[in-house]
Amino acid sequence: MQVIAIANLKGGVGKTATAHALGVALAEERSVLLIDADPQASLTQACGIEDATGRSLAEAIRRASDDRFSLSAYVQPLGDRLALVPAHEALGAVEAELRDAPEPESALRAVLSTVGGGRTWARRFADYGAQSYDLAVIDTPPSLGLLTIAAMVAADGLLIPAIPEILSFDTLRLFFENVQRVRRRWNPRLQVLGVLPTFYDRRLLHHNAVLELMRVQGYPVLDITIGRSIRVAEAAAAEQSIITYAPDNQRALEYLVLGRVVSGWLNHR
Repeated sequence: MQVIAIANLKGGVGKTATAHALGVALAEERSVLLIDADPQASLTQACGIEDATGRSLAEAIRRASDDRFSLSAYVQPLGDRLALVPAHEALGAVEAELRDAPEPESALRAVLSTVGGGRTWARRFADYGAQSYDLAVIDTPPSLGLLTIAAMVAADGLLIPAIPEILSFDTLRLFFENVQRVRRRWNPRLQVLGVLPTFYDRRLLHHNAVLELMRVQGYPVLDITIGRSIRVAEAAAAEQSIITYAPDNQRALEYLVLGRVVSGWLNHR
């Protein structure tokens, strides 16, 4: 199973909408497991899960060391090839608890190992009723805390949504410094898929100037941009992705293009 983390230390940049839409887009061809690793549980709510008490990622992390643990027990089906491990506010307490655990940065990697694939995985987990998925997409908190670090340690690919504004630009340097730290210390296989410009308005000189500044500074900015639309917020309120809520909306079409780009990256790994 391949893993993509959606992360940025800055909040309000469209991480959750991107994780949701990307999961829906990729589920057209693959079995996809969404992982809500944010204690705010925005992705969980956007997927229509009202209460994940006792069956969320928080409990999964706490019990991952049990011999018979399988993440499948915490999976909520969303469609034929799409499922979710929901979040709960208890995840904030779990993040604090992880600081005293051995190898806390590997917490999500250990949890995801029980829904992987391949012969070794099948021998180890088949007796426990575990499911397997082609891909996991992790939505992370807007911080550089342990949950975000753990998501990058577990990931093969990293997608970084960012608004093309100077405040977002200023946070990218710190974020990329931590990406390099994760690569050096825990996960040398981590690849950056790119910086995804979100809430982009091509009419704004400031947006275009910041995009150019990002490229000049060497950040891997994707050619795909996701524009601003109230329909994305409406979709979340309706407990849907923009792709299913308004399939003809320009934002939905942009996310489908992103899905094809990411699918190509996955196919060539």
